[in-house]
Amino acid sequence: MGLFRTNTRLVTFLQRVPHGAGSYTVYWNGEAPNGQIIEPVPGNPFLFGIWGWELAYNVIFVRNAPQIAGVEVTPGVFIPSGNIDDNSNSVVDFTLSKPATVELVVSDVDSGTEVAHRQYSSLPSGANQILWDGKNDQGELLAPGDYRLGIRAVGSNGANSMFIYGMQRIFY
Repeated sequence: MGLFRTNTRLVTFLQRVPHGAGSYTVYWNGEAPNGQIIEPVPGNPFLFGIWGWELAYNVIFVRNAPQIAGVEVTPGVFIPSGNIDDNSNSVVDFTLSKPATVELVVSDVDSGTEVAHRQYSSLPSGANQILWDGKNDQGELLAPGDYRLGIRAVGSNGANSMFIYGMQRIFY
């Protein structure tokens, strides 16, 4: 992704990643590689560019990564609780194409800083749900603000899906 009227690249989605025959979708939520939101320069909109190379006809391409679909983060405005007995959690619902470990990465939208990283092992294929308590990696409740929750699936063979993101606001 770059700017239309200048030769400025803002984000590289994929670089030399082979894809088999078929249709593909590239998702971009307006963020720079550091997680900060990119705003277009007035009068200079974004331009999506893509290049491709054909592989030889005798190439065999094999990749069997699990895929994630239907990601939904609820509630939109989350009020975490520091009480151990309180069962309030952020909920991430999604569907897995096959059994996998799922990584959750939570980042502050304003700074792009990763504040929490969790792994959920041995989730089955089909509908799944993971919970997040609104705490950082040190077990502290996060400050009010907007957070990006990204999940990706990691297969038993080490092949990863792309990160799929949802947004959530923490409010007290």
